[in-house]
Amino acid sequence: MVWNGKKFVIDNNILPASENILRENIIVKELYKLEVKPCQKSKKYLLRVMEFEREHSHLYNLELIKIIHPKKFSIGIENNKIVAYKNLIFPSSIRNKKGRDWTKKLSTLNDEIFFGGEKEDVLDVKFDNVQNLENCHLVFRANLRANYQRIAEATRNLERIFSSERKWTDSLKKIAIASLGTAVAGEVIKPEDAFAAVHLCKSINIYVDVYVGNNKKGLLSIVHPREKFSSGLVDISQCTKERKSPLSLKLKWTNSHNLSFIGLVNASPLTNPDIKQETIKLSSLSHSEDKNINEKHLKDGRVGLIPGQFINLEFPAKKEIINSDQEISFILKAKGYYTPF
Repeated sequence: MVWNGKKFVIDNNILPASENILRENIIVKELYKLEVKPCQKSKKYLLRVMEFEREHSHLYNLELIKIIHPKKFSIGIENNKIVAYKNLIFPSSIRNKKGRDWTKKLSTLNDEIFFGGEKEDVLDVKFDNVQNLENCHLVFRANLRANYQRIAEATRNLERIFSSERKWTDSLKKIAIASLGTAVAGEVIKPEDAFAAVHLCKSINIYVDVYVGNNKKGLLSIVHPREKFSSGLVDISQCTKERKSPLSLKLKWTNSHNLSFIGLVNASPLTNPDIKQETIKLSSLSHSEDKNINEKHLKDGRVGLIPGQFINLEFPAKKEIINSDQEISFILKAKGYYTPF
């Protein structure tokens, strides 16, 4: 199991027998940005969370965070914290190791156009105007080009399940794919956690051309894309403070991944008075296989998912009146742990 790039190795011969001790050691809280707004029906937000990873998810709590913000801001997750970002800067140059120019294709927010990176592939990325970003972050969209059979099977199952609810099939399908099983924000390992990458073959290594600590052209981050295209953020402010010269990054692939976009933004915590945040408590939960499981069983850890299983979630929704220059973003907040499946 992997949480936030941290690798936990489980050996049943050495773990304490007490389940409570096991839970205490590994229960974590995670935030997932939904790229598709949840379906709203009968004064309820409806979500479906499906397990796609080869893991057994054990859940203790689920909440929905609604954020009303100006359209000039985007909402994302960086280091498991909610941030707002703006001032998008496009690369001045992107070239692969053969010199082919990818600048225009990877500067467009279109997942239909992407760089299909293979192991040992490299992209050299250059940004010219970095001095105007006070808290510079790399923003990207990537996916794991796996095409696993379990993903196809899960999608087909969703089609059958929603055959009588076609009008909101697509929304729930995207949300299911973008939630716990395949998190929206890519997992990022910081340089100090790079040892974990030994155990994780699926990654894109990001190197920078300035000093990182005591290392020139050091490893900045290791990004682990999810199975569906999703956005992620990497804090690179340490490399851009008081910088007047262009910034050059090198992205090195260690396995097959698609990259559809890369850029720079100015990110900050949700301190702007024009951004309003509300946490919505779960009102109802149902399990795809165990009909006796409901929201009350979260507190004792009895809500679990294995590949192919899903839970339906309902959150109370109220009619929100927003201005033309505002929009609403949603974050799913989960508490739990994974074990191998």
